[in-house]
Amino acid sequence: MTFKIPIAVFGTPQLAADIFGELQSIADIKAVICAEDKKVGRKQELQKPPVALWAEDKKIPLFQPNALSKKDAQYFSNLGVRVFIVIAYGKLFSEDFLNTFPEIWNLHFSLLPKYRGASPVQSALLAGEKESGITVFRIQKGLDDGNIISQSSCSLKEKRSEEAFVEMQEMGIFALQELLQKKQREEEIPEQKQEESRASWCQKIQKSDGECFPEKETPEKILQKMRAFSLWPQIFFFFEKKRIKILDAEQSTEKIPAGMLQGKNGVLFLGCKQGSLLLKSVQKEGKKQVSGEEFAR
Repeated sequence: MTFKIPIAVFGTPQLAADIFGELQSIADIKAVICAEDKKVGRKQELQKPPVALWAEDKKIPLFQPNALSKKDAQYFSNLGVRVFIVIAYGKLFSEDFLNTFPEIWNLHFSLLPKYRGASPVQSALLAGEKESGITVFRIQKGLDDGNIISQSSCSLKEKRSEEAFVEMQEMGIFALQELLQKKQREEEIPEQKQEESRASWCQKIQKSDGECFPEKETPEKILQKMRAFSLWPQIFFFFEKKRIKILDAEQSTEKIPAGMLQGKNGVLFLGCKQGSLLLKSVQKEGKKQVSGEEFAR
C-alpha cells in the first residue's frame, strides 16, 4: 500500500468538503475540524455544516471547537499530522496554536495580496477584474498575510461567480496535491512574502448588497453585480414598489429613461445611468422566474 502523508483539514462550507474529498487520493486525513452546528430556519433547528456531514460520511474523526488552543495543536501533532490545510474555515487561529504547529496552509481564492478577506471571488468580479486566481499561503498571525507557497491565475472575463468558483476549485485541488507530494518527498517548498503595498481587503457579503439603483448605476456596473452575486444574494431593483430580480441581462443601445422598465416589441428593457439593459430573465416578487419577453407581454 502506498504511504499517504497524514494531514488534518479545517473548513466549513460545501466547497471545502469537495476539495477535501479530492485530497484523499494522496493524503491520509486524520482529523476534520469545522465550525459548530448552527440554528437555521423559523424553527431554529440545529444544522450541521457541509464539512461535518462529509466527515461523518467518510468516518473521519470530527472536531467542532469554539476556539483552538495550544493543547489542540499538540493533540493533532500526536496523531502524526504533518500539515494542516485550511479552506474557508471561518475562524482565526490563536498565536499559541500557530506557534505550536507552524505548518498550516490556507487555500484562498484570489491572487494575494489582493482581496484578502471573506468574499474574494465576488469582490474581484464586482470590481470588474479581468483576472484572478488562487493562492496557497502559510497562515500567520494576520489576516491572509502569510508567505505565498503557490499561486495560479485564471481569466474572469464574462464569468459568473459560480463559474469562477468551479475553475478555481480545480486549480486549488491541483496546487494542494502538488504541494503535498513535495512535502511527502521532503522537497524544499519555496515561499515569498506578500507585497503589503498591493494589499486590498473585502468584506462578508450582505443580502442588501444585491440591490441595484438603475437611475444611479451604469449598465456595466449592474452587470458586474449580476455576475458577482449570481450565487447569492442575486441582484434586484425596485419598480413601482415591487422587488424585481435580474437573473440574466445584457447591455443594450436602446434609449430608456434611467430607472424605467419598458417593454418594446416584446423585449424588456431597463433604463440605467448612461445606457440601458436588455433583461433576458427576471423574477417579480412573489412570482416565478420568467423570460424578459414573457414579462414584457
